[in-house]
Amino acid sequence: MEEDYIRQIKNNFQEFRHKVKFETNTGILWEINNRSALDDTPEERQANYERFWKIGGPSFAWGCYNDLTTNPESNATASIPKTENS
Repeated sequence: MEEDYIRQIKNNFQEFRHKVKFETNTGILWEINNRSALDDTPEERQANYERFWKIGGPSFAWGCYNDLTTNPESNATASIPKTENS
């Protein structure tokens, strides 16, 4: 996790705890993007993937884009392309 994110949680722990307990179904507080991976340009997707990767946990698969686990074409945008040697 990024240091700034950890600091925000520590500085606002009671608010964070309330949100996790009463405003989520899973107990995991993450940002949810209601966009398809195919809505963004390759550069926008890469920046978004890197941001969610830094957050860690399941947020990459479940928060990054709304269709990474349901649309094979969107999912392919998150994978490393095969090379001749792989």
